[in-house]
Amino acid sequence: MIVLDHLQDDLPDHLRQQAPMAELLGLEEYVSRYHGDLTQQQSTLGLLFQRVARVLNVQEPSDSAPAVPVLQELRMMEERCQSLAQKIEKDRQEIEAEIREREKTFQEIDSVDAWLQQTTIQLDSTELHNDGGSHTDLEVSYCQQVQEL
Repeated sequence: MIVLDHLQDDLPDHLRQQAPMAELLGLEEYVSRYHGDLTQQQSTLGLLFQRVARVLNVQEPSDSAPAVPVLQELRMMEERCQSLAQKIEKDRQEIEAEIREREKTFQEIDSVDAWLQQTTIQLDSTELHNDGGSHTDLEVSYCQQVQEL
């Protein structure tokens, strides 16, 4: 029970959407390690439940509540582990979604930056040649960039 309480205390708080990307990646790694620890805890609880039931010579159906108090406590601990596993999965999905969204945003920013650099070069060239046709090229380039976003 103490290990489970300690494990539950280690669970990170709800995902902060304003966290820097490096912090999100670190949080993703932490949640992955936490999931491994929880899986180990669940496995240990299952083995402990079986051993205690064998020592007490109790045959309990797996779908009903055990009659022996110590087995009831172990079942409750297993349920807490399951609840934590669901919370971890939800947090993991939120973190991964946030990372994907940020990566998409960074790609869009890079695309706009490249377009701005290209446009600056074209404007500089237009000022040198002042042929009038380049403005149409810029408008077409702008429309293409907007469609890509």
